Amino acid sequence: MEKNTKILSYIVIGLVGVVVIGFLWTKNRADSHQKATTMLAKVSPYYDAGKYDQAINGVPQEGTQGLQAIVDEHGSTKAGQLAKLFLANSYYALKNYDKALEYL
Repeated sequence: MEKNTKILSYIVIGLVGVVVIGFLWTKNRADSHQKATTMLAKVSPYYDAGKYDQAINGVPQEGTQGLQAIVDEHGSTKAGQLAKLFLANSYYALKNYDKALEYL
């Protein structure tokens, strides 16, 4: 009986651990998506204006990170995937076709 109680305790502790890890992972992913969305909004005007070098690399003096940074830091989020598409298109517009293919 005591052995079963001990095993049951380990199972409950394991399940609680899995739930906590799942919650933290989901929260971190949501935070990453939000941050990527904000970064993308700041760099979009450069992309829309055809200033592809600035869109790729950002404008540090304005605190704007570029598409490359968004992809590197948040590429697995939906906003990061959109940034990856914009990054590929930016390289294509600059006739850097090989680099553009890396992000498709």
